[in-house]
Amino acid sequence: MMPMQRSILLGTLAFLVLAGCSAKQPTAESSSSPNAVASSSPASSTTTKMDEKSTTKSTAGAGAEDAQANFAGLHSVVKQTQAAVKTGDFAQAKTEFAKFEEFWSKVEDGVKAKASKTYDAIEESSDGINGELKAAKPDKAKLDSTLKTLDQAVTTAEKP
Repeated sequence: MMPMQRSILLGTLAFLVLAGCSAKQPTAESSSSPNAVASSSPASSTTTKMDEKSTTKSTAGAGAEDAQANFAGLHSVVKQTQAAVKTGDFAQAKTEFAKFEEFWSKVEDGVKAKASKTYDAIEESSDGINGELKAAKPDKAKLDSTLKTLDQAVTTAEKP
């Protein structure tokens, strides 16, 4: 019962992170180009002043925002893969999990430098999932367990 509650909690958390990141992306893009914001905003002078004050902060925080978006992407890939595994659609699970590397490649160096054990756990889980999805008859229970382990490791990795 406890793993199910943990999965529900992690799923809810991942959804909230994705929803929050989705809402922040237009703001991040517009703050990187003050002229575009100023020309499209009716209160351009106010917006420009805010952008001037936060340019350094936005530039410094851009890496953190990118990392958050990539971690949210990792959680999303895991959740989509879990959903496909749950229904027994291993072809779809393989397609979904193929997206994992796209997000992981952008944050793995930082994770490796910060927490090598967590990095190793993510790599091991990822390799195990890829191997199982390539099997002639993937083991649903093993995939589900490894995906949960991977999601927990990603959650650990994204903590500052």
